[in-house]
Amino acid sequence: MDPLAALIQYEIVLFLGALALIISIQFLTGKINRRRLLYAKGRAATDDSAQRKTNPSTERRTNGLSPSRLQLLVVSVGVAIYLLGVVIIDPSQYPDIPLGILLLMTASSGIYLASKANNLSRRRTSNSET
Repeated sequence: MDPLAALIQYEIVLFLGALALIISIQFLTGKINRRRLLYAKGRAATDDSAQRKTNPSTERRTNGLSPSRLQLLVVSVGVAIYLLGVVIIDPSQYPDIPLGILLLMTASSGIYLASKANNLSRRRTSNSET
């Protein structure tokens, strides 16, 4: 292997490892809030528009699990486990990512973004009505 390519490969692995370590430490120390991470937030969490008008604090309240957040997490973790398994089997090279996995990740992210866009359009519609 070319020494420059090997250096770049080690730098990428070092960077990703450091990033994972920093995020893990912040999760463990509580600097990243993990409470209700998968719950709907904002107006997506409230269905009663009369309740929103009488109590504006409900805009920050959460009501239940967000299906779009949950499916994005499950798909991402599943793909990560699959790729980790591929790397464990043959650690000498980067894994080839099959087209099906790319399409699965694209669809999952698209569902999440469509949900966010729907919530944003509902927020704009309800703001214009008031």
